[in-house]
Amino acid sequence: MQIVFSMNREDYIQYYLYNASKNVQLDKRRKRTRLFTFLVCLPISLMYFYQELLLMGGGFLVMGILWYTLLPRFDGRMHKKSFERYVDQNHKDDYENQLSVELKKNKCILKSSAGESVFSLAEIQSVEETGNYLFIFMENGQSLSIPKRALSQKDEFIKLLLGENNPDEKYKLDLDWVWK
Repeated sequence: MQIVFSMNREDYIQYYLYNASKNVQLDKRRKRTRLFTFLVCLPISLMYFYQELLLMGGGFLVMGILWYTLLPRFDGRMHKKSFERYVDQNHKDDYENQLSVELKKNKCILKSSAGESVFSLAEIQSVEETGNYLFIFMENGQSLSIPKRALSQKDEFIKLLLGENNPDEKYKLDLDWVWK
């Protein structure tokens, strides 16, 4: 089975955002930053409350609570803009290139204008499906994104990709995924 497609700007952005959302280190850093600022504001506000400076104490407390609640929105937007700039700088010439994914017996062949890559289907760690994309993650850390608009026979493609050995363990369905 062979699939030929091209990726546009939004496809590349969604690819990077999805990979970032699955990055455990990035998630820990985002949570740590969110909590750290709140925990800095809390003792400062308590110190002002103790000195009976209620306005300053309340101001720091409100600032800490606002930071804790609003940071995920601003942080997510900052990461998205960063990935948009990265895609604009590094992938603007790739939008017109045709990509080809061909599945043979025990291997997958990915062809592009940059070259050809061959990997064993046994190296696939997981296949994750979102609303518009199919993400293939390899055991060596590499990944591949295929827009669902390019897949006319999605179920057959996934079965060939995962093979007969425990396809349910490697397949993850997350149709509600959005970048936060």
